[in-house]
Amino acid sequence: MFRFEVLAKDILIYGILHVSSRIFTFFLIPIYARIFQPAEFALYDFALTLLNIFVLIAPLEIHSGFARHFYEAEEKGNLKQLLGTTFVFSSLSSTVFILLVWFLFIKYFNGYKGIDSSLFLPIALSVLFFPLYNSITIFLRFQRRLLYYGILSIGDMVVSAGLSLFFIFFLKTGVRGIFFGLLISKIIFVIIGFILIKQFFSLSFSLDQCKQMLYYSIPLVPSVISGWLQNQANRFVLISTVTLSDMGIFSLGARIASIMTLIQMVFRAAWLPHSVKLMEMEDSDKVYGKVLKYYLLGMGSLAIIIILFAKELVFLFGGEKYKGASLILSLLAIGYLYLGSLNIIGVGNHIVKKTYYITIGSFTGGIVNVFFLYLTVYHLGIISAAISFVLGSITTFIIVLLSAQKNRFIPYNYFHLILVSFILIFTNSIVYMFDKFDSNCFAFIIFKIIFFSVLFIILVNFLCEKHEKTKLKAIFCEVSNKVFFHQI
Repeated sequence: MFRFEVLAKDILIYGILHVSSRIFTFFLIPIYARIFQPAEFALYDFALTLLNIFVLIAPLEIHSGFARHFYEAEEKGNLKQLLGTTFVFSSLSSTVFILLVWFLFIKYFNGYKGIDSSLFLPIALSVLFFPLYNSITIFLRFQRRLLYYGILSIGDMVVSAGLSLFFIFFLKTGVRGIFFGLLISKIIFVIIGFILIKQFFSLSFSLDQCKQMLYYSIPLVPSVISGWLQNQANRFVLISTVTLSDMGIFSLGARIASIMTLIQMVFRAAWLPHSVKLMEMEDSDKVYGKVLKYYLLGMGSLAIIIILFAKELVFLFGGEKYKGASLILSLLAIGYLYLGSLNIIGVGNHIVKKTYYITIGSFTGGIVNVFFLYLTVYHLGIISAAISFVLGSITTFIIVLLSAQKNRFIPYNYFHLILVSFILIFTNSIVYMFDKFDSNCFAFIIFKIIFFSVLFIILVNFLCEKHEKTKLKAIFCEVSNKVFFHQI
């Protein structure tokens, strides 16, 4: 029988550690946004976008192949060779990739809209160390060495942030300092990682093992690219069509909205092993339906909060100079809700091992996103990027849902999906109308809190069964009593 308590425990431990560095980076956004002008923040966001796609493509996802063959190699006594092969190949492929990108792409950015190509030097060097770091953390996680895994994850998070702030505040390096901090931290913790796993490591290379890993990992690359296309390719359109200041306003809205992605990553890191186990259980269909219901309740509530308090969040994170980002943030929250559900509503594709439908859905949604943005950006400006993202996300959602249901029907409650979607659109419309007025007063904040409470009660009433409502009420009363007790 499936136990939601075990899933919750794994979410708290492995899920949070898995994205700890990203969570810490999220909380650095207010510092960066207030230090930098919107144009500088746009450069930071664009450079981070490049780093993300380079790290994903350069090693050809071989660390996924390493994870796939880990236990098999361990049983055969070939784990040292598998790890060594992963390190050798990822180092060589990343080096070749960066050299090609540097001479064919990055150097031509020098001087474009005031961009100094030296900004990309620490990014290029970081690409050499990220795949090694990822392979080490995968090894520690599969070995269930939680202490070492935590040392690397939390240590890298703290050191990279500290170094980045040191470069910015004391050495006055500007945006480059952030990426020099990331680079130095990765070098430090790759070395520490080598020390931690030295007894399992040998600098050896097996052509057969490399072929096996690449046979598994290379087909994943299009899926990775399609996900990036959906989420971040709009930066390339924006940097060539709008001013850096306008792009910086969009970038802040996108970075704040990424809190939804972080929470979804935490959930996904813990959910995927359980979803695989469920495939063999008789009552799996009911559990998948419940998981989607809980997802819609939790992430739907978070999306409502973001939409209602978008104006306040933008002011908190960036100040008055980013005030145009609130509508961006509100729309992106809707898109992220749809994208985050793919691992639940697309489980039918996983069951029948036809995951290429997810790639097709992501790629199609990405194309819709970029194409609509190109058509409308000159007329609507940066708001078109948010609208395009929502349209692309819905496209991906529909394709993945229909294909998964065709491959393996699971009785999801579609009324729940329609209800949450309607509430988000309705809330967005209400906030958009009120934000035309000077609505920074305390009374309006109280109105938003009451409005959210009403919407949350509606969600609970329609999504939850009687015993679930009773449990939620008990949790709420317990938390309220603790808060009241501490206040007294």
